[in-house]
Amino acid sequence: MTDTMKKIWGVLALIIIIGSFVWLTTRFDNKSSNSDSPEANASISPEENALVPIHFWQTSKGLKVYFVERPDIPMVELRLIIDSGSKRDGTAYGLSYLTAQMIKNGTINLSDNDIATKFDELGAQYNSGSNRDVSIFSLTSLSDLKYLNPAFDLFTQMITQPSFPENALAREQMQIIQSLEYQEKQPASVASLKFYALNYQDYPYNHGVLGTIDTVKTLSQEQLKQFHATYYNTRNAELVIVGDVSLDDAENLAETLENEWIEGDKAAWIPPATPITEAITAFEFLPTQQSRVIIGQVGINADNPHYAALNLGNYILGGSSLKSRLGEKIRVEQGLVYSINSNFNELKGRGPFSISFSTSSNQVNHAYQATLETLQDFLQTKVSDEELSLAKNTLTTRLNLGISSNAGVAQLVTNIATQGWPLDWLSNYIESLNNVTPESIQQAFNETLSPKHLVTVVVGSEDLDTTHANLVEKLFESKTAELDNNINPDSENSE
Repeated sequence: MTDTMKKIWGVLALIIIIGSFVWLTTRFDNKSSNSDSPEANASISPEENALVPIHFWQTSKGLKVYFVERPDIPMVELRLIIDSGSKRDGTAYGLSYLTAQMIKNGTINLSDNDIATKFDELGAQYNSGSNRDVSIFSLTSLSDLKYLNPAFDLFTQMITQPSFPENALAREQMQIIQSLEYQEKQPASVASLKFYALNYQDYPYNHGVLGTIDTVKTLSQEQLKQFHATYYNTRNAELVIVGDVSLDDAENLAETLENEWIEGDKAAWIPPATPITEAITAFEFLPTQQSRVIIGQVGINADNPHYAALNLGNYILGGSSLKSRLGEKIRVEQGLVYSINSNFNELKGRGPFSISFSTSSNQVNHAYQATLETLQDFLQTKVSDEELSLAKNTLTTRLNLGISSNAGVAQLVTNIATQGWPLDWLSNYIESLNNVTPESIQQAFNETLSPKHLVTVVVGSEDLDTTHANLVEKLFESKTAELDNNINPDSENSE
């Protein structure tokens, strides 16, 4: 082979190698760009005929944006979700809540009065709130850009440049302390705080969102600034936009926020909570004739495979007030309680399942016994086809009614963002509800609930100490043993 031919073959080989590399790279990029996960995509357009057509994209600084165009009403609902709930408090209980409350109290350039006046002039409404998982800031505005843009500019300035003035801080602390002092006298509040403390002993859901009187008193301006600097950033936030604006307008709003905000870091993931391993009964005494009882355990998060079955089952058990099993048997038929309900609180770290009721102090043990018997019966016997049909119709109707307004859609999309659900979650969830059977509800509840994990909190008058406390505790032991045997009939033989 001549030198010339050798050179030609060498060039051809080089071309083949480069071409193969380009083909493989392109193939890999195309595979990546077709992923269904919002995390992996620069932008996702809504599916055709989606119940709620959600546009999703992630900005260059990591801000996740969810947008739904709804041109029927000239209004816009915005929600900014920050992973800065009370689970991020550390030992400074109430820090998350106080930081969120202080956002409205002034920026580097504006006082709290300036902010309120400007929002009034623009016809816009601002609000904030915190729970154990996240802080949520909302803005409702006219969709006309001459109102929306300055309102959102003001919103952006509040989020990104709060000043945390000392005089406003003292005022907010005093208001929170007054709320906490009031809660200390309310059986429902005392019971709830005790219930969380016992279920989540070493987990960051173990304290109230508002904090405690002692911790709130000591929170400083410097702590708020540090908390804000740590958690308030684009990579730790999600923006929801719903209303009468175009996709271009929504992109401009997201860009406005991103340009003024630090990139920062995503907050560290916290593993889900685990249930206690030994059942607990606890009593708190208040000078009141009304008692509050909560029975429950660490429950589920929204990723639970039985999510639809548990929600339908809960509606039948105690989620529908007077029409539920608990409502009919405990309140209507026996008249033992003022109110009773059951609930799954879907926190990301596994929120609690609970049954709670209010009753007079002399009815506690009777109401308690009837409640455990009703729960036992529910776990042992399948729900009826009639009960299940009513529950399905009610929950699907509520879902459809919920997306009839901008605020309802904004709430739905906020839940999707917070829980990390897929964009077509609503359609999939309705389909899942329709596929639930009486057998799947019974299986779901028996796999989720265990008497060994149950916490019971009773809050009432001092009379409980001598006339009811021992009765309730003994009843709890006997009834939970019965429940355990019914759920796991072979447990004694297997140990």
